[in-house]
Amino acid sequence: MLLSRRKYIIVGAIGLAVAGIGVYGISLSGSFIWDDTVLVANNTYIKSLKNIPVFFRGDVTSDSKSRDCHFYRPLQMITYAIDYAIWWLNPLGYRITNLLLHLGASVALWWLVFLLCSGRFLAFTTSFLFLIHPIQCGAVAYISGRSDPLAALFIFLCFSLYIKAQRTRTRWPACLMALTYIAALMSRETSLIVPGLIVLYHYAFKIRLQGKYFAVVMLISLLYGILKMTLGHEHLTHLMYTSTVVQRIPGFFVALTRYLRLLVFPVPLHMEYGNVLFPYSDVRVVIGAVILLCGLAYALRQRNGIVSFAGLWFFAALIPVSNLYPLNAYMAEHWLYVPSAGFFILVAAALHPEYRRKKSRATALC
Repeated sequence: MLLSRRKYIIVGAIGLAVAGIGVYGISLSGSFIWDDTVLVANNTYIKSLKNIPVFFRGDVTSDSKSRDCHFYRPLQMITYAIDYAIWWLNPLGYRITNLLLHLGASVALWWLVFLLCSGRFLAFTTSFLFLIHPIQCGAVAYISGRSDPLAALFIFLCFSLYIKAQRTRTRWPACLMALTYIAALMSRETSLIVPGLIVLYHYAFKIRLQGKYFAVVMLISLLYGILKMTLGHEHLTHLMYTSTVVQRIPGFFVALTRYLRLLVFPVPLHMEYGNVLFPYSDVRVVIGAVILLCGLAYALRQRNGIVSFAGLWFFAALIPVSNLYPLNAYMAEHWLYVPSAGFFILVAAALHPEYRRKKSRATALC
């Protein structure tokens, strides 16, 4: 018997909360590590809410040696300031916030997938897999990795509200869509991928693009770009890394190969992979190139809208972290946080036909 919509939401939310705490509860006992010291423990800027305007100017830390952090994430820094106002320098509070943001992002993804396909099993399974997969550890268990769940939360909400605005043609979803997109951009620069994801959504589901809502998203993107140029902030300095795009392309193919392996078999996990260059003759480069070409061909030709969109989402969301524009590594596990949503939709979609067969429900749920 199917649960009523209200019971489905309540039971699902409780299930996600229990699963999230069960998986990541052990991380709550950790201390400040690595960048946590600079961004939180020794950062006097977060120790007063009066310093919030400082973050919008682009200053992240009071440490003069680390002040130029090459990113613009005022909302992330504001959350640290709020944490400090509540918890002072108790790492437990900051880790609880990270976990709550991860739970929030999972619920937002649940809503997004439900809007895309109206499938209860597909939506909840996607959210559950996204929530518990070990690949998310770098974004959830690491206090300085907060920008990933924070940005994902607003990206998923923004996309859901865009769909609602398209369908209902009412103002409140459109206004909230604009606000959540701004919040996503203030959380992490890679949120600029949202306009591209919207275009892919219309392509995959064969839905005509309505200009006024998309125009709002594009206007916000343009204003954000102007703001970044005005502040003089670059995502990463060109002085540190002198390699060319041609030299970095093989690294993306190697990263793609490793990302997919980690999504299927998530061991061993590493915090850092380094800024390594690979030759085009590397077998992992060849495998990655084949995966990319075959994956894109399959997603573009797929008639099932949700499957097509999920595949395109995965590859498109990797573009900002592909290291084609120089980053501090050729790959990082926490960069999979947003792209992995597409992968988990595909896994849930693969399980769904089995779930519909009563005799195979137990197997499909495992």
